[in-house]
Amino acid sequence: MAEFTRDATQVWYITTPETAADDPLFFDMMEDRGYLATPYPIQNPRYRLAAFSVWRFQRAPEASELLLTFGEERISLVNWFSQGEPAPCASIRLQSWWRSEAVPLHNYSLTVILTTQDGTPVLNLDGAIGETLMQLWEPERLYFDDRHLTLPCDLTAGTYDIRLGLYWQSEQGFEQVSAQAPDGQPLGERVVLLSFEISR
Repeated sequence: MAEFTRDATQVWYITTPETAADDPLFFDMMEDRGYLATPYPIQNPRYRLAAFSVWRFQRAPEASELLLTFGEERISLVNWFSQGEPAPCASIRLQSWWRSEAVPLHNYSLTVILTTQDGTPVLNLDGAIGETLMQLWEPERLYFDDRHLTLPCDLTAGTYDIRLGLYWQSEQGFEQVSAQAPDGQPLGERVVLLSFEISR
């Protein structure tokens, strides 16, 4: 197993009711090797969740630091990186690590928004961090999020931002959550994560 996982950043594990008795041993072994487990949702209705479960083991970052925080539960971004060269029709992969000081009060959604420099939205990707119900989070545990942002083919030349936001749905509608910098400075409801230039 050590040789198999030596350079891997992700390991996928499929478990069935017949093999479930071995799961704790495998999970403990992967945690000892620096991986954290995330249940992976099965999107295809042809497959029954009762038949098997899929887990993604992601190697935890070697270093983490408080980058920005949302809400009174202090849901914090602690590490992130992007892959891909920004260009029309290209895909940018955005991977990030999160944790919270307390169990989240709501099942929040993370929105990743591509905007023009003046903040005009171009497209967005919304969903729970790590595709998990955040009210099931454990305080101070790391959670991994992986998204692919495909840039429009008709993207015009200019400066663009990728912004992050957190929100939840109440009976009155969508409630936005404000962010703070590590020093407590308010950052608003949409935080610029990275900027890039598109030339034609």
